[in-house]
Amino acid sequence: MIRYAKAAAVVVAVALVVWGITAVSRPSIKRSDLRMAEAKVTTIETTVSSTGTIVPAFEEIITSPISSRIIEVYSKAGDRLEAGTPIMRLDLDATQADFEGMVDSRDMKQLELEQLRLSNITSNNDLEMRIRVKEMELDRMRVNVQNERYLDSLGSGTGDQVRQAELDYEKTRLELDQLRQQSENERANSEMRYQSKQLELNIAQRNLSQQQRMLQDALLRSPRSAVLTSVVDNIGQTVGKGERLATIADLSHFRAQGEIADMHAAKVQPGAGVIIKAGKNMGRGRVSTVTPQSSNGMIKYTVALDEDSASYLRSGLKADIYVLSNVIDDAVAIPNISQYTGPGLYQIYVLSKDGSELEQRNVNLGSANYDLIEVVSGISPGETIVTSDLSKYKANKTLKLK
Repeated sequence: MIRYAKAAAVVVAVALVVWGITAVSRPSIKRSDLRMAEAKVTTIETTVSSTGTIVPAFEEIITSPISSRIIEVYSKAGDRLEAGTPIMRLDLDATQADFEGMVDSRDMKQLELEQLRLSNITSNNDLEMRIRVKEMELDRMRVNVQNERYLDSLGSGTGDQVRQAELDYEKTRLELDQLRQQSENERANSEMRYQSKQLELNIAQRNLSQQQRMLQDALLRSPRSAVLTSVVDNIGQTVGKGERLATIADLSHFRAQGEIADMHAAKVQPGAGVIIKAGKNMGRGRVSTVTPQSSNGMIKYTVALDEDSASYLRSGLKADIYVLSNVIDDAVAIPNISQYTGPGLYQIYVLSKDGSELEQRNVNLGSANYDLIEVVSGISPGETIVTSDLSKYKANKTLKLK
């Protein structure tokens, strides 16, 4: 009996030694060095993440309408312009001379058109007069034929005189038909010549109007209320037609331009909800346009913001864009952790019930958004997890807190 008691004492002593060695060798970590969060039941709006840039709601490039040189610059970059505010003035001498030449050409074509109209009237009236004379002549020939036939019936005339009268009548009738046909053709030709001249006048008028608009555009005024974001201010510099001279933008309203991997193309559709995160600020919007083709495996899209966010948005600001893909009600959720890369199995440290240690668990995580991850299994609501990166302790199933 004493022998069994001694053996039991040895076993207990060995166990205590092993426990002591294990306790001493088990890593420990300060609670104050950890970030922790509690799993909770909530609604998760799952998203597909992408990156983007904040750009003005509209941006307009003002180009030179003519080849010229800069004479004066009235505004500088950063100025807020009202519609019609002058930006710069170009040298318009050559363009003004061209405009005046076009005015003279237009006036000349108007005179030519009026001259042609009067000429057509004279020509048509002349033909009408000749037709009336020929009709009178034909009536006289008809009477002459009737007289010759009557005389021939009385024996006072001859058949030759009747045939000559009939021949003269037929000849005059043909001449009248010819004049009438000539009159029709002349009227048609006159109308075509007049329309041709009218077309030339219309073209001259359009060219003149275009030149006039070009002169007005060359004054380079702001087309709307906006901020002048850039301007070429080198006085005397020669500029070509179509060359960029200034840029205006609305810096009180913004939109976002994003790009996302084409594997998510089905989730990025016009009308899809979007959450935009720029620094610590967040806003919402909707996808407005999506490019139909991908480039280098990426699809570009544009987001229209639901509300103005001028207080924190700036043109050119980089932003994280989250496109909403699904809504999960009554989901067990934990805060987004750095090691999360997508749905799957993860090793996460959970605070023990007595709060003395951390236990490593295999946790099945599902979909996520910018700050929450769905827990499929492995963690219950109310349990506390460690959100800090403890990857260097992944070989330890438990960690002691101190």
